[in-house]
Amino acid sequence: MMGGRFRVAGILLIACLVLLFGMISVFAQDEIEVDDVSVDDTEEVKSHGSFLAGVREFDSNLVVEMGNVTVSYTIYNIGDQSAFEVELEDIMLTSEDFEAVDGVTSISFDEITPGSSVSRSVTFIAKSAGYYGDSPKSSVYKPSAAKISYATERTSDTKRVHYIASKGILVVEDVESFKKRTDKHILDWIAFSTLSLLFTAVPYAISQSSLSKLDKRAVRKTK
Repeated sequence: MMGGRFRVAGILLIACLVLLFGMISVFAQDEIEVDDVSVDDTEEVKSHGSFLAGVREFDSNLVVEMGNVTVSYTIYNIGDQSAFEVELEDIMLTSEDFEAVDGVTSISFDEITPGSSVSRSVTFIAKSAGYYGDSPKSSVYKPSAAKISYATERTSDTKRVHYIASKGILVVEDVESFKKRTDKHILDWIAFSTLSLLFTAVPYAISQSSLSKLDKRAVRKTK
């Protein structure tokens, strides 16, 4: 019995050793293959050209209708080559809803070098109440605040087009809603105070008159 148990234990030990050496050899081959691929990938790195990204920001996220709001646009060249004939168009803040009072809405740049950024600011009068901006989801998957077009080569006739997102949402509040929200209601408080005094003073005067009559009657009876 003891000899049979030792034989089984020896077979299991040999099987474990064979399995262990097999796994070590597989891992070693995988490491060699990964190293080879990384070397090949490094040798085959190619230029990706120019690539522009951007963002639009508001100086305030709440403005009253016919009030001023300053909008800042920043464009980044995250590529490794220059971008040429860059044009930016805000497709959300249209002339029907916003009027430019400081700065120009036709924003353009002759060249944006790799790794650099450019900025422009425009002040608008908000003429229409509403919400203007991208939701958190659309700002990631489908930005629609403004459009950037640019050429990857100086003499190229074709242009790339990208859309940028808005950092935050601009709320333009109508005048009536603003007045209701911020009005101190002075006339209402005066009317309320007057009515409160009347409701308090009239019963008090009646009670005092009744007490005075009772006192007079009590004095007459004692006499």
